[in-house]
Amino acid sequence: MIDTYLRPGFTFGQFACGSCNQLAYSSTQAAATGNRATFNPLIIYGASGLGKSHLLHAAGHQFVASNPTKRVICCTADAFTQALIDSLRTNQPSIFRDTFGSADLLLLDNVQSISQKERSQQELQYLHDRLADRQVQIVLTFDQHPSRIKGIAGHLQSWFSGGMIVELLMPDYETKRLILDTLAFRHRVKLLDDVADFLASIDVTSIKELEGMMIRLGAYSSLQNVEVTLPLAIKCLHDVICI
Repeated sequence: MIDTYLRPGFTFGQFACGSCNQLAYSSTQAAATGNRATFNPLIIYGASGLGKSHLLHAAGHQFVASNPTKRVICCTADAFTQALIDSLRTNQPSIFRDTFGSADLLLLDNVQSISQKERSQQELQYLHDRLADRQVQIVLTFDQHPSRIKGIAGHLQSWFSGGMIVELLMPDYETKRLILDTLAFRHRVKLLDDVADFLASIDVTSIKELEGMMIRLGAYSSLQNVEVTLPLAIKCLHDVICI
């Protein structure tokens, strides 16, 4: 019914932690310890591309490593809703509830997508009540503070407000440098210090933009068999930066 897939590179070890995301990082690590629920729920919110999904999958990886016999469910809220629709279409809602209710750690991404979806919200509330009996940890992500999302039922808003709510902020210069080092290692790009300093000084709206730059530089370097120097980086990225 639901396919839980933890992305291989989305681990705590591959997450660049700085002052802008330290609280979200440490809170998610604590939630993934495998003990009884630390926060119920832990909510991480922030703009797209700042690492919410990365932290969610990292929690799953850490939990599985420490608890190989226990069950992690990690999916988007859209997948949650689709699984619900499929169960109703086949007249098997109990299978849906038993599948999600058997989780030992529940990780739901982009929960804002269930706004205005009354039945999905009802099932999420039921799931919370069921998992709370076993003190199962639940981690949710949103693209903004849940209190600002219209179309979320009051009982869910009350539950959300009783949990731990942490914001992921835009990375500062120092954090971008850490992120760039991580991305360079992941994409096998030799990143000189002056190039890294230059890239970190560029205003971006998400970490995905930094990764896109790194992928482009790596491809250019590989195809042309040249070192990634500062002049090359400026030339290669001229259309996405302002000099």
